[in-house]
Amino acid sequence: MALLLMNTLDQFFRTDDWDLTMQSPGWEKVFVFYAGIMFLMLIRDLFGSSPGRILMGISLRNFNDLNTAPGISTRLLRNLLLLLLPLEGIVLLMDPFAFRLADRWFKTAVLEHPKPMRIALRLLFGNLLFFSLFGAAILLQKTALEKTAAFKTAEQEIRSHPELTLLLNRFPEFDETEMSLDLRNPSGMSVMETTAGKGEQRNKVRVEMKLVEEPSRWEVMKIEIKPYPSDPDS
Repeated sequence: MALLLMNTLDQFFRTDDWDLTMQSPGWEKVFVFYAGIMFLMLIRDLFGSSPGRILMGISLRNFNDLNTAPGISTRLLRNLLLLLLPLEGIVLLMDPFAFRLADRWFKTAVLEHPKPMRIALRLLFGNLLFFSLFGAAILLQKTALEKTAAFKTAEQEIRSHPELTLLLNRFPEFDETEMSLDLRNPSGMSVMETTAGKGEQRNKVRVEMKLVEEPSRWEVMKIEIKPYPSDPDS
């Protein structure tokens, strides 16, 4: 859940031409990502619960008194041991009850909540949470693509193409835009496909681009224009 939320926030805060620097992210981006994960865990520990635990009907309890929950200090210290992730993983796999090393040290256990939310409410909460994040991801994906230098380069090439100039003057909007960016392989080919025009004047446009260095930019290698396939039922 935390990774999904961080990925959504990452798309929201992407700046213009982010694709020109994405192929070699610096330590700053890595630090911000993991700092964000730690911040979400901190919020979880301060409130003593999380969406995942609510959905599963579980909670963190004191092992010596299962009717009570550990205090804030114990919850915070418990998660600090995640810095020993390899050791935590080994202990978790070897323990017959799947207890973490932190659970042993601080006498805690993740067990069924004594008063869990009703199953119907948990299902409703889970669906609302999932579709909210899913909807946000779809909306942000279009915005993130339009901020890329690849999209701007392809759009400029399409709008300046002699076969499409008059058509786009009449119907300036693109439809069904899809992009496949290869940001890791310098010699790889990236593709943008879109639809220009309306009705019987629709055309399928495919632009192939290559990322070049010094300075980092996109170079259009090929552009294909084909009539949009007609609907056989029309």
